[in-house]
Amino acid sequence: MADRLYRPSATPFDYLAEALPGQLAPELSPTDRAEFTGYCKQKLPGGGEALPNVIAALIPAHQTSVDAHILLVAGSPGSEGNHPVLARLNA
Repeated sequence: MADRLYRPSATPFDYLAEALPGQLAPELSPTDRAEFTGYCKQKLPGGGEALPNVIAALIPAHQTSVDAHILLVAGSPGSEGNHPVLARLNA
């Protein structure tokens, strides 16, 4: 089953900023995680290359080979049952 990194929220980028470090770099110390989360909360709402840059920064250098794949799928609330990618990931 796929991990949920993003949920409907009044502050969706804050939620994503808090979830990403724990999912992609669980080895971060609590201090480093808090610092990186604050950085993400500032950068992610700006769009552009912010999300790919944040993800790239969290992936350890030894995982940047061909075997490192990250898939983020976003849909509207309640669309999970109708979204073919999410249906396959949750199967």
